[in-house]
Amino acid sequence: MASRRLLDDQLYDRPGNPLQAARSTLRIRRDGARGILTFKGPVLKGPVKIREEIETEVSNTMALEGIVAALGFTPFFRAQKYREEFEVGAGETLATLAMDDTPIGIYVEIEAERETIAQVAEAMGRSVNDYVLNSYQRLFTIWATARGESTKAMLVRSDVR
Repeated sequence: MASRRLLDDQLYDRPGNPLQAARSTLRIRRDGARGILTFKGPVLKGPVKIREEIETEVSNTMALEGIVAALGFTPFFRAQKYREEFEVGAGETLATLAMDDTPIGIYVEIEAERETIAQVAEAMGRSVNDYVLNSYQRLFTIWATARGESTKAMLVRSDVR
């Protein structure tokens, strides 16, 4: 279990948006004092969101941002959310539940094997019809566009606990 904390994600791409065109993502996440660099490949078709994910923790996020900039990447989207994590099940049916409190709503992410995701979702009273496979960037863009707001940053209010 991980207690409630603020995650601050910055997405990067190069001129011409080659990563976005390839349906991939380069992200720098600030999780308290931790910095995490993540590459995500394209989402595979199916009832759950499956994609290649490569990540590493870094000790100096500011230096990492400098390296990413020197390689020609620039930030194009920023998202913040409060997250709490819980483990449910055991052994082969172990799942991590991430509860994300975002400016556009509360979302629950289930990280586990496909069969375990279905079991946990069912125990929560949900089915495959309830699954949301869009990224937070896409969800926020839809939300902001409908309200005529900027789609560059999904930021939490500073007065939220």
